[in-house]
Amino acid sequence: MCPEEIAEALIFIEERFLFKYNEMDIELFYGDWRRRLELLCDLTQLLPKGSTILDAGGAPGFTSIALNLLGYKVIMLDVNPEPYKDLLEGVGVKVLKVDLENDIIPLPAGSVDGVVFTEVLEHLHPYRISFTLSELNRVLKIGGYFYLTTPNAVSIGKRVKMMLGIQPVGEKHIREYTIREVMTLLTMHGFKILYGGFSLAYNLSPHNAKGEDYKSNLLKALLLYPTKGNFFHIVTLPIVFVIPSLRATIKVIARKEFYVKPQISHRRF
Repeated sequence: MCPEEIAEALIFIEERFLFKYNEMDIELFYGDWRRRLELLCDLTQLLPKGSTILDAGGAPGFTSIALNLLGYKVIMLDVNPEPYKDLLEGVGVKVLKVDLENDIIPLPAGSVDGVVFTEVLEHLHPYRISFTLSELNRVLKIGGYFYLTTPNAVSIGKRVKMMLGIQPVGEKHIREYTIREVMTLLTMHGFKILYGGFSLAYNLSPHNAKGEDYKSNLLKALLLYPTKGNFFHIVTLPIVFVIPSLRATIKVIARKEFYVKPQISHRRF
């Protein structure tokens, strides 16, 4: 599937659905434009149309809608899906209310072809991650794909913050991880790592922009929004090109190799 089709799906969302969201969600839609475009390009290379994809922790559902438009059967689960449920179900996305840290996912074992788990790991308590990953392993079929992104705990930005005595862990994040930690977690829970690396999407994205300006290149963004964040991204971009381990985002693609017995949950459906 060509990138043009993927970009068209995102533009369709922008024109037909974005006005139904609140201001914070709209900012998220544009702020994550490059990351979401990369994710969709990767997934369409991994899974054929018609595959069933679980978007775990996917609210406000932009990725779910895009995957639906691209021909996939999509199930989105989130701890707070109510604000988006009618909109998503209206376009054919199945919506489930699930607390990933405590709830058994109400789907049969081996019922999905792929799992999207992006920017969620860092919000979970470390003691509950084993349960979460074992549940996601359970619903994914053998040979199914697991797609994860999460902030890089040792990115160049976080290293600089630490040197300046600034807390590097993102707001609302419980814990952040190194790539070795992420790959070890997945390997322990029945997954074989196919790709373990780093995404440039965040490093290429402007800071503190508005609306469609998030799609701009960094130089244009710096002229429009001369912030410290945009200046830092431009200055450090050559470094993260040469040293990928200093990029802001970890990206791991894995395949389910074997079933892992789920941990005991506090709550059951």
